[in-house]
Formats: sequence, structure tokens, C-alpha cells
Amino acid sequence: MNNACEIACIGECTVPKDWIGMVKNDINRLYYIHSGEGGYIKDGKRIEFTPNRLYLIPAYSKIRTYAPPENRICHTYADFALVPPIISKDVISIDPHKDPTVMASLGVFIALCKDQSTLAESARAKYLCDTLFFLSSKIAEQNDSSILKDKAIISALNIMHSRISEKLTVADIAEECHMSQEGFIRKFKTHIGETPYNYLKRLKLRVALRIRGTGVCWEEAADAAGYSDASSLLHAIKKENMQ
Repeated sequence: MNNACEIACIGECTVPKDWIGMVKNDINRLYYIHSGEGGYIKDGKRIEFTPNRLYLIPAYSKIRTYAPPENRICHTYADFALVPPIISKDVISIDPHKDPTVMASLGVFIALCKDQSTLAESARAKYLCDTLFFLSSKIAEQNDSSILKDKAIISALNIMHSRISEKLTVADIAEECHMSQEGFIRKFKTHIGETPYNYLKRLKLRVALRIRGTGVCWEEAADAAGYSDASSLLHAIKKENMQ
């Protein structure tokens, strides 16, 4: 089965004063901490980041991040969906300096995330996706975090990610995965944390917004993400409060 990666956003920044943020529920965030203080909040407890480490906040982990008024976090980051996903309810991290292959990939990650045009250039975007896969897998491996093995759900995720322009229904996907619709919905929610309908809906919106960010018109972005027209896409974006 194929791997898939859908990048939502990338960047490098120092967070604002007294910043508290919530990583979007259905995507992963990979951080490299350059300097500063701050960390993440889990079950009401603040856990500090360590500079010069890589951190992965897995999808559906319900983690918030924070920074104090002074010495705010300077970091490089990427938000992305992975297939197959990493299953973890906690933040996981590694020291990249202990592995030359990780350090080399980290350099690529930082360089590509500095330039927003990466998302508009297919070759660079593919290079970043491959890098995100490698770094995420290394972090998961060194933290004994599992990667989803269920073949039916991985097949469903691959269908969603690879055929984003098609007007697929949950029933269509369930049939292709040789499952009843009810059984598929139940199993998908158990493994992924939300219904296949909601997952596919937000995936389509992320794809449309990324494509729109490359300079194409709303009609083309809508067509690429399987919407009937730009009006339907814009209505969905507003309803989901996505920008």
C-alpha cells in the first residue's frame, strides 16, 4: 500500500507574547525548536520543550502548546496528515543530533519550510512529504509509538488521499474496502478518531486551500478538491471556519 502525506501549512517563526495554541485535531505537527522557552499542555500540566529537539504532536492527541511572555519559542514547523497514521496520545520527540541521517533530513526540513513556495512546487512539496515521512517514522520508532497496521483503514485513507478530486461517498469507500458502510464507519472512527465523512471533508478543504494558495482561481481549486463549484467550496470553508 502506498504512503500518503497532505501538507496543510509550513513555516518558521517566533510565537507572539503569552501565546497559547491548539494544534488542529486531525493533523500532525512537527516542530524543531531552535531557541526560547515554552512547551505543551497535557491534562492541565505544562511540559517544557527542549531547544534543538524534534517534536511530533500526533493527530487527535488534543495537545495545546504555549510560550511565556519572555524568551518565546523560535521554531520551524509543518502541519500535515499521514497515511498510515502514527497512533499516539502524547507528544513524542528525539534528539536529531544523535543520528546523522536524521540531521541531514532535518536540514532539508528546515530549508523547505522557510520558503512558502515549497507548497506550490510539486517537486519540492514531494521532497518535503518524503522528509516528513522519514522524520515522523524515526520519532515514532525511537518512542515505541505504533503506526497503524489495519489494512482496510489504510486502504480507505489511500483512496481518500489519492482520489481527492472525485466525488466519493463513504458508501463508495466502504464498498471498495469490502466492508459494510456501518462496519466501516465504526472501524474508521475507532482507529482514526473521527468519522470517515468528517476526515474526507477536512482533507478536501485543506487540499483546496493549498491549491488556491498557489495562485489558481477558486473554481480550479474547487474542481481539484471534488467540489461542484467555487460557491460550494467557499460555503464549506466558512462553515468549517478554515482559512
